[in-house]
This record gives sequence, C-alpha cells and structure tokens, in this order.
Amino acid sequence: MVYKIPHGKNNIIDVKCLYTYRILLSLGYSERLSLAAIKILGCNQITLMICSRCIHTPELDSEILRKIVSNVKGRTLIIDGYNQAATYYAGIQGQLILRCTDGMVRDFLGGSYDRGKSLQEMAKALSQALERGIINPTKIIMVLDSRVPHSAKHRILVLNMLKNSHVDADVILSRNCDKTIITLAEQEDGVVASSDIVIAKKTKRVIDLAAKILNDIHGIKAKDISTLLGIIHKDWCKEGP
Repeated sequence: MVYKIPHGKNNIIDVKCLYTYRILLSLGYSERLSLAAIKILGCNQITLMICSRCIHTPELDSEILRKIVSNVKGRTLIIDGYNQAATYYAGIQGQLILRCTDGMVRDFLGGSYDRGKSLQEMAKALSQALERGIINPTKIIMVLDSRVPHSAKHRILVLNMLKNSHVDADVILSRNCDKTIITLAEQEDGVVASSDIVIAKKTKRVIDLAAKILNDIHGIKAKDISTLLGIIHKDWCKEGP
C-alpha cells in the first residue's frame, strides 16, 4: 500500500515499510537495524525519513505521551525556536506534517527553507495566540541556535514582534540549544515547546505548540501516522499471515 503526499517529486509514502519498521522496533530491534532492514525492501527516502523521525518504540511513545500537556497556564513556556517555526511554516505552506507515534507533530523540511521567514511567521502567529488567549503562559523564553546564519537578527525580530504582548518575553541565543532548553525547563519548572525527541525525553512537560497554533488559528491538522499504521494493520489482519 502506498500513500500520496503533497509536493515534491518523490511524493509517495510506503505505508507497508512504515508498518514493518514499527513491528521491528516493537520486537526489540534497534533503530539502526530496523532502518537497514526496510532499506533492503527498497523504501524511498521520504519513507525512511518518516520512519527515523516519526516512529518510535511503544515504550518511548508512552513516555512522551505522558508528558504532553494542552496548556501552559501559570507556567513559563520555553520554545525551541527554529524547531517550532519549521513545523508551523511547513503547515501554512501546505508541506507535509505528521502527528507521530509519540503524539508530537513533526515536519520534513530539512534545510531547504528560509529560517528567518519561518521564524517571522511563527512569531506573528504566537503573538496572535497570546492575544486570543489560546496560550497564556506567565513568561516566554525562546531559544535560538546561535550557529544559524543571522540568528542575532532573528532574535531582534522576534523580540520586536512580541514586545506588545502582555507576557514577559525573552529570546536567548545558544550554541547548545538542547542543553539550554533542558536546563531552563528545570530551573523554571516550565513547559517546553519542542518536537526534538532528545529534549522531550529529558523534560517533564512538553506542548505541541506549533500544531496547536496551526489548528486553533488556521484549522490545519496534521495527518496521524498511527491512523496510517492502523489501516495497514487492519488490511494485514484481513489477509491473514
């Protein structure tokens, strides 16, 4: 079974490969061996990317799902800036975004997009979300990777766009965003907005901020990878082993 996705020349997801990868992980095989196995099946690049970014072991899924919160009321919101901007930008551009097996929405833009533009659009939407009460943190701290070109200009851009919000907001540049975000989350006892699996594993609370804004402001919902896996599982059960 194949599934068509929007945009790009290589626009087919091989759902059988996704299902096979999930089964291999569930049986205890490592990510490396499981990916190697489905490569032998001839899975294309987008399918391999989805497996790597979007499908995890049931144990890891359960761990992350327990941490996901739907609001940040009364807490500091720590935002993984470029991470969340990419997902939001992919969504409004009609590019592929998927809700992964751990409940988090992820994009597949890679490096082929304008980080400044995506951050500007995200900051604009974040300002709207604050104004409408879609999110209501006591404070916002956005962390940007200082190694990204023009990150200092991006910091000023975000600060200017959030200066009229009713929430105290700051933007921090860091050469090690993961560590900075994890440390801030612990210090502030806050909620982290990031789909980075390493960050999600090492923090107590995560919110799918980009997905929430896409849904609540634009009515855009990500396709659910678990639904696709469920379809192929039902087909497999009908056919029998």
